[in-house]
Amino acid sequence: MATIHLGRPVGDNILEARVRVPYTDWTAAATTETLPVVTLPTGAEILLAVVDLQTTYADAGSISDMTVEVGTTGDPDAFITATDVFGATAGRYRAPGALPSASGVAVKVKGTATGANFGDGADPDLDSGSFDIILLYRVV
Repeated sequence: MATIHLGRPVGDNILEARVRVPYTDWTAAATTETLPVVTLPTGAEILLAVVDLQTTYADAGSISDMTVEVGTTGDPDAFITATDVFGATAGRYRAPGALPSASGVAVKVKGTATGANFGDGADPDLDSGSFDIILLYRVV
């Protein structure tokens, strides 16, 4: 499961949540999977959302592509629309435009694999990859 590995104040009432999502988290016996990222406090308003690729996503098997979206259960791409993380060597993908208020919202990341399921329900089919989800937010 994705775990927060850095949370810190960034400025006057601006906070950062940074969550690493490794390839081993993607294990669903399906081509789509949604993982919890972080639940922001009541009154939180997201100012910036970024997917920061740390390690190339790759698979020596049947998965030929992978995209991720960052959002909520009701709106999977509320913060970041489908972004390709498969085979890329590096990249920072920012949310376009203004982001909606996210008061107490549970932020999630949805992955979509092409060519095969993410795994068998317990073990991943992917061989490598990780990215950070970076959220800058303020509490109003």
